[in-house]
Amino acid sequence: MRLFLSLMATVLSIFFGTLAQADVDEDIDVLKLQKVLSELCHDPGPLDGEWGRKTERAVTNLFKKNNLEFDGYFGENDQKSLYDIYKTATKHSKCKPNQRKIVSKPDKIIWTLDENTRPQDYSRIQDPTKTFEKKVHRFQISSKCGSRQRADATGIIGKMESSDCGENSVRAEIVEDVWEDSRAGETQPSKRWYSWNVYLPNDYPIQNTGKLLLGQFHNSECPHLSFTSRYKDNGKLFYETMKLWKDDCKATVRKQITSIQEMRGKWTNFTLKMLWKNDETGIANLWLDGKQVLSHRGRTLTLQKENRNYLKVGIYQCCNDKSIPIIPATAMFTTPKLGPTRQSVE
Repeated sequence: MRLFLSLMATVLSIFFGTLAQADVDEDIDVLKLQKVLSELCHDPGPLDGEWGRKTERAVTNLFKKNNLEFDGYFGENDQKSLYDIYKTATKHSKCKPNQRKIVSKPDKIIWTLDENTRPQDYSRIQDPTKTFEKKVHRFQISSKCGSRQRADATGIIGKMESSDCGENSVRAEIVEDVWEDSRAGETQPSKRWYSWNVYLPNDYPIQNTGKLLLGQFHNSECPHLSFTSRYKDNGKLFYETMKLWKDDCKATVRKQITSIQEMRGKWTNFTLKMLWKNDETGIANLWLDGKQVLSHRGRTLTLQKENRNYLKVGIYQCCNDKSIPIIPATAMFTTPKLGPTRQSVE
C-alpha cells in the first residue's frame, strides 16, 4: 500500500511540482532533516520545512550512496538511518559552511482592512514607545459599529447577520488576504509559525458585555482559533477553538494564556507554532515574550470549515448587549510574520 501511495505521489508531482506532505511522517522535523541533508552535500532545496521533490530526491540519492533502500515514504526508521549516516560522516564528507543554504524568509502576505472596520478607527503610525523602527498598526473601537453590508460568502452553514451593526459588534482589524496572495487556495500551510506583538495601554478597559478577540484565525463563520476574553472572564485571555452549533458557534476548547491586566502598559510578543488538523493530531504551541504558555494537542481546524483559514489581528468586540455602553479602547499591533520556521518569523 505504501509503495502504491508513493507511486501515486510521484505521478502527481510531475503535474503539480511537489510531493504531498503525506510522503513524510507527521512527527518528522522536516526542517532539521533538510539541514542534515544540506550538511551532507545533498541539496534538499529551500530550507522551508516542507517535504517536496528536491528533499525526496536528496534522501533517495543519499540512501543509494550508502547502500540503503528508500521506498518514497520517510518514516522514523528512515530518520534513524539518516542520523546514523550523519554521525559517522567524516569532516571531509560534510559540506563547508559557505555551501549551506540560509533559512527561508517569512511569507509575503497582503494585509487589508476588515470590511467592517471604519477608516477613522485605523491608522499606521510610528511606534510612540520607540520599541520598533517600522510603523505599527493603531486600532480603536467605540460604540460606533461598521454598517457595511457583508459580501455574500459561499459555504456559510449557520445564520449570520448582514453587518457588525446587526449583531451589535464593533471592530478595528486587518485581515490576511488569502484570496489575492501568491499562495494556492485559501488556507494556511499545514505547518506554520506566526509572530506578532500587541500593545495595550495602561487604561485598556475590561468591557461589561460581549466578547473581546485580540486575534483570530477565521473561516468566515466560526473561527478555527482565537485569543479571546468574555466579559465574565474578568480580563483573563484564553486560547479558544470552536465548532458549528445550532446555526451558531460554540467553544470546544478554552485555555487561559494570560490576562488583559498582565498585558497593559507594554508590548507582548505572541509566537505561535501550528499544525493545522481537523482531528486530534493538531498542535498549537504558544509563547508569550519567550515563555511557553500553551501546549495544545487536538483539533485546530473547525469541522466543515477546513477550506478557508486566514489570520486577523486588532480589536474585535463581539456580540454586545445593546443596553450596555461599549467603553472606548485602543491598541497597537506590529504586522504579523508568517513562515516555515521560528527563525523566519523572529
